[in-house]
This record gives sequence, structure tokens and C-alpha cells, in this order.
Amino acid sequence: MLRTGLTLLLLSTLSLAGCGSSGSDTATTRSFNGLWEVFYNIVVDDCGLLEQDEISFEDEHQITENANTIMLDTTQLLSASYEGALRSEDSFTASSSIDGDIFGVGINCTLTEDVAYNDLKDDTASTIYNVRIKCDDGTVCDSFTRGTAVKVAE
Repeated sequence: MLRTGLTLLLLSTLSLAGCGSSGSDTATTRSFNGLWEVFYNIVVDDCGLLEQDEISFEDEHQITENANTIMLDTTQLLSASYEGALRSEDSFTASSSIDGDIFGVGINCTLTEDVAYNDLKDDTASTIYNVRIKCDDGTVCDSFTRGTAVKVAE
């Protein structure tokens, strides 16, 4: 009786192990490719990106993902295009930098922007937009926004 019970237990264990799934059959492929609507809220605006009483803005991002490379085109941010790379399967950072007399006052400045998407879940992600302006005369400002992105088209 003990031997029969042990044999049944062993067979049950083996059959359960053989029927298991690695999960790869049901895993979805995540992709940033497509058109995204983004809703940003200003956290810090030392650079004066928005009018004084404004605390938020909307934008559209067209994202092209090719292997680990990300290209992001925007309608509202300071630069029109950003280039970057995946940090993980659910996040990336894309950047743009401009050097020169960007204010037209004879002072050389560097404007650096970073757009980051994090925690991609289906067609939503959190996003961060950072701006830093650093000038040769010692002037430095930073602006920081957080937002939510929703994919509206592939």
C-alpha cells in the first residue's frame, strides 16, 4: 500500500512538472513604437518653460524603436527630435543638446534635454522631461516635469 501510494505521488509530481509552462507562450512583446499623448505636470521650473500661472501641458510624441535605439519626435518640447536607447524592456531615455548663443545675447550656453519613459505597461508609461541650461557666465537653471503617456496609435 505504501509503495502504491508513493508510486502515485511520484507519477502525479512528474505529470504536473511536465504540464508546466515557462510563461514564454503568454508573454507579450512590449514596444514603444507609435504615437503617444503625454500629459506633463511641472515639478520645478527654474528655466521658465511655462507661463507663470501654468502648471501643466500636453504633448504628442512619435516614437520609433529599432532594436535598442529610440527616436522621439515631439510637438511641444524645446527640441523637435531626441535620440536615445532602451535602459530595460520597459524604459528608455532620449536626449538632445544645443550649444551656442541660444538666447542671442552673446553668451555661450548649453541646453540639455532628457525625455525618459518608465514602467511601460501595455499602452501606458510614466514619463519625465528634464531641461538644464548652463551658460559660460555661470548662469544655470533646471526644469523638471513628470507625466503620464498613453499610446494612441501604432
